[in-house]
Order: sequence, then structure tokens, then C-alpha cells
Amino acid sequence: LKHAFGPLQLHTAVLARTMQPAWQRRGQQLQRPRSHRGVVAGALGLAACAALFSNVLSFASVAGRTRSRLTAHTTSASDKDSSSSGGLHRVFGQRGSLVVAAASSSAAWILPTVDKDIGEFHSGRADKYAWVQTSDTVYIFAPYSSKDGKEKPDVQLEVQNEGTLIRLTIEGEDAVKGKLSHQLKPGSDVWMIEEAADGNAFAVVEIEKLVPGIEWTSVVQPNVKFSESYTNELHIELQTITDDEKNAAVDETLGHLQRKHAKLQTADSAYQAGNGDLLTINMKGFELGPGNARGALLDIATASGLKLTLGASGQAGAGLLPEVHQQLVGIKLNETRDVKVTLGSRAGSLGGQTILCAMTCTKLQQQTLLELTDEFARVVKRAEQMIQAGTMEGIPEEEYGRADTITLEELRGEIATEILYTIQKQEREAVYNMMEAELLKTIEVDCDWATPSLQSRNDAEKLAHGERLATVLNAVAQKEGLLSRLDEDKIQKRAWDSLGEPKPGETVAEVGKDPAREFQTAHRKVFRKEQRELVLGWLEERVAVVAKGAVVA
Repeated sequence: LKHAFGPLQLHTAVLARTMQPAWQRRGQQLQRPRSHRGVVAGALGLAACAALFSNVLSFASVAGRTRSRLTAHTTSASDKDSSSSGGLHRVFGQRGSLVVAAASSSAAWILPTVDKDIGEFHSGRADKYAWVQTSDTVYIFAPYSSKDGKEKPDVQLEVQNEGTLIRLTIEGEDAVKGKLSHQLKPGSDVWMIEEAADGNAFAVVEIEKLVPGIEWTSVVQPNVKFSESYTNELHIELQTITDDEKNAAVDETLGHLQRKHAKLQTADSAYQAGNGDLLTINMKGFELGPGNARGALLDIATASGLKLTLGASGQAGAGLLPEVHQQLVGIKLNETRDVKVTLGSRAGSLGGQTILCAMTCTKLQQQTLLELTDEFARVVKRAEQMIQAGTMEGIPEEEYGRADTITLEELRGEIATEILYTIQKQEREAVYNMMEAELLKTIEVDCDWATPSLQSRNDAEKLAHGERLATVLNAVAQKEGLLSRLDEDKIQKRAWDSLGEPKPGETVAEVGKDPAREFQTAHRKVFRKEQRELVLGWLEERVAVVAKGAVVA
């Protein structure tokens, strides 16, 4: 898996690409499946690129393409701090000399078509530009209008400081300027003038990401401003627990463990079903008649051999609502009960209506709880260690042999410790949430955030909030010199470990179609979690946490 994400694959791809004949490489670039223009352009030089694109264009025009003429301008990538003021641009010889810029609001722009995969990634609209991305490439669009039909468009593109700064100027005005959110590959920048489907023209910038797979949430880094101190008093309602509440929680947990490890045995005809028993049901649906009598037989709500654990939810409860389970409590073997059921939206035209379901219990297995003894405690501990053995950490060394000796009182003690630990985690999370809220109040963030990808388009507000919070935490970490405390090797290992865990419902973790993106997504998640713990832990030592209602001297 690591080789799939490692540099070997990237270098092999670049080597294979550069070994192709030049005309094949140029054909690929004009078709725009990916952006490799900068690599080739830097090697061939300005004059060779211009002639080569001219030849390819002649062939493309014969094939029926609408472009009139293309000219290549680029700068050698050998100077890592050089600026590129040229690019691949289009001259509008066939459509006349007047090209009108797109509408003033970027939200209304219809953009030229680029890579087919952009819908899978975040994109954005700012005041003077729009942008999209793939796993490897960033595309930036800025409206362009030419009133004099100049042979060379007035577009200036500068990518400097090892691909960390950008400036795009259109006819003397800055469209994009600032420090980039992530580093771009030096020498890979190229631009062109293209028309969108509505005839509006855009300067289109295409630049390769230095690290493939990173999903950008903005082109330019957010502007962060510290307005006031973020180490003030926080008044928080901390959770407290009495001994009686703790003991009640322990008893409830033991009851849950009893039900979890219960045994099932066939019930006799006189037994009345209770929660935890396993029922096998046949049912038929009827219209609800006057006086709760059965009406006409329905062709829905019919089942045979339906198994459910009484009182359970989800799949174990056969997906039936709690009120249905309640009406089945006390049912006996071979008994039939008319149960009222309110249909959901999946019932079509009958959705929302209440019907009668005639439910017959054809099989009843009684739940038998284990007694609360030392042997019960050992059954619970063995089951716990069975799960631990399947994890990477395994069974803790100090726990070896404990499944054969643990007592019920010791189990109660472990449960009480877990309850207190959970409460402490909740208290800490409450403090952390309050600190985050205070940070968001005292630190201003200005940024043109991305719009989520098509798969998560409804999460725009959630994305912006998450990115703003991550930006604030990172700003504090930089300001206070905390970033050096983060262990990058540890973060990378945890990212790899998370990729090795099977997804819910699967038994094996498999590499997807974009390994680089999967790793960078996992890395970002782990990094942000570690950064959050670091920054908020540092703040926790300096913020006075006062219980709500307490009197402060």
C-alpha cells in the first residue's frame, strides 16, 4: 500500500511520459486529460514550444476544432524563483476583435470546460476569479475582455518562491494575488485564453500541485487577524456525578452486559415474551376499520419468518418502530395480535396512514440472563480480550491471565473507572468546545472558501466552519511556536494505519482509484486532530475554567 502512495509511481509516470515522442506528448496536452505542459515546455524552450503547438493546431483544425490559432509562451523552469508572464493563449481571429468579459458576479459565470474529474473535488468562486481542481492540478479562471484584438493578450502570471506565491494580472488589474494555500510545482504553470459555452472569454491558468492528492479548500491562504487575548476566563457548566448516580450507572452497565451475553432457549406455550427474547413472526397487513377492526387485506406489510429481538432497534429489531415492539410485549407462542403500524414514506400513497398488522408468533426463544457472579465477570473479560486480540495493540501485557481470575467486584470497579473516565472526557470536550468558540470570536478569518464537491454539496456551511476553525488553530500554533511539537512521523504512521482499517461492512482494506488523495485525506484528518489536542491543551493550561454560577473573587 505504501508503494502505491510513494514517490516511485510518480517518478515512473514522469519518466514514461518524457520518453514519448514530442508530438504524442503535445497531442495529450491539447486534449487536456492532465497537466504536464510545464514539464515539457521547460525542456524544449520557448521557440520549440511555439512551433510545436502551431503544428499540432494545424492538425487539430483539420479535425474540426474551433480554435483559430494558438501561441505558446512560457519561461524556463530552471529558475525556481522566476516569474512566468506568458502562457498558452488564444487569438480570436474568427469571431472578431471584440470579446466581452463574463458577468461581474463569479457565481453566474459559465466556465470553460477542463478536466472531467473536477466534480469530485471542491471548487470555488471569488470576486475576480473562479477555480476548480483535480487530484493533480489546479485551474484558475479570470474573465478577459479584449477591445482591440491584440495579437498578444495582456495577461501576466507570476508563480514565485518555490510555488508558494501567485499573482495573476489581467489587463493591468490583479485577479489573484497572495500566498497559496498549498505549494505548486515550480515551472508547471501555463495559461491560455479560452471561451466558455456562452461565448465569454477567460484567462485559464493551469498549474500542477507539488503534492498530488491534497484537496484545496481555497486558492490563497486565509487572512488571519488577532483582535484580542484568547486566554480569558471560561465559564462552563461542568458535569458532576454523585456516588448514587455512579452506582446506578454501574448497575445499568452490568444489566446491559447480562443481556449481551444471555443465552436463548425455546419457550413453552405459557411463556410471555419480554424484551431481549427472539421472536419469529408471520404478518399480514389490513386496512384499519371502524372500532380498530380489520378492513380489507393489503398487498403490503406482509412477511413470513420475520425474526426480531424484542425491544431492539435497527436490524436486530427488524426495523420496526418502538411502538410496534411495545405492542408485542407479552405475546405467547402461536398467538396472533393485531398491531397498529403507521406506514412510512416508502409505502407510497399509503405513507402516513395507520394500518393493522396481524402478527403471529410462530417461534419464541426465551432470553436467559447469566447470574451476576465471578464466573459472569470472567465471561465478560474473555469477550473483551477476544476483541483486543484482533487489534494492532493487542491485549495489554498487564491483562494476561486476568480473564481467569477477575471477580465481580473487580469488574464493577473497572466499570466505575470507565464511567468516570468518560465523564472526564466529556468535561474536557466541553472545555475544548468553549475554547474553540472563544477563539473564533477573538480571531478574524477572511477567506474565499471552496464550495464542496458534488458528493457533499449540502455541507458548504460545515466545510467553511471546519476550515475556519482549522485555520484559527493553526494560526495560534504558529504564533505560539507550537508546530515544532507535532511529530510528523507519528502523524504519517497513524494516517497509514487508518488506511489499513477496513471500512464499515468490509473485511479487507483496499486501495481506491486515487491512492494519493486517500492518503492526503487521512493525513489531514490525523494532523488536524493532533494539532487540535496540542493547541487546546496548551490553552487549557492558561485559561481559567470556572464552574458556571461560581463566585470569582
